Amino acid sequence: MLLSSDQGLPMARWLALYLITTLTLLASPMEDAARKVLAARCWACHGQTALAGLRLDSRAAMIRGGKSGPALVPGDPAAS
Repeated sequence: MLLSSDQGLPMARWLALYLITTLTLLASPMEDAARKVLAARCWACHGQTALAGLRLDSRAAMIRGGKSGPALVPGDPAAS
């Protein structure tokens, strides 16, 4: 075994790196798909022009929202 529990902190660092890498790779296809949908259907009106005060070209702008409130509510998909 390359890493054993008696190595303590180094093992924890490798585990954290593994988890971060795995989660990043899993999130990438979904993020790419969402970005394509936003680019094709939303950014023309909700990009720099900010129709109804809503911009969808950054996470912060989605959370800030527009005249109708936030478009994205972290941790609450039903409210998003």
